[in-house]
Amino acid sequence: ETKKEIKEVEIDYLPQHKISDVPILPTDEIKSRMVYPPLANKQGIEGIVYLELYIDQFGNIKKIEVLKDPGYGFAEAALKALEGIKVKPAMSNGVPVAVKFRYPIRFTLKK
Repeated sequence: ETKKEIKEVEIDYLPQHKISDVPILPTDEIKSRMVYPPLANKQGIEGIVYLELYIDQFGNIKKIEVLKDPGYGFAEAALKALEGIKVKPAMSNGVPVAVKFRYPIRFTLKK
């Protein structure tokens, strides 16, 4: 009986400037899943959350870092909206690649 060690393969994420085609996110799906933070809504506050998405070559979002959070629950709402979302992967010379991708999510109140 051999003991096999399962190692998580470290993915080499390319910086955004090294890819030829950016990943395509399903914006309509993301928008439909966005829940406006109640506190911000009540106070009439709008905001933009800046995220760094780690997207693998298959279009899976493996990790999300919040770069800028205006507070009021916006970052949590943005992360929840992206949960389980599948994207069209970034391309470099016609080949799907893993990438670190900056992505802003804007929360605006409907007038």
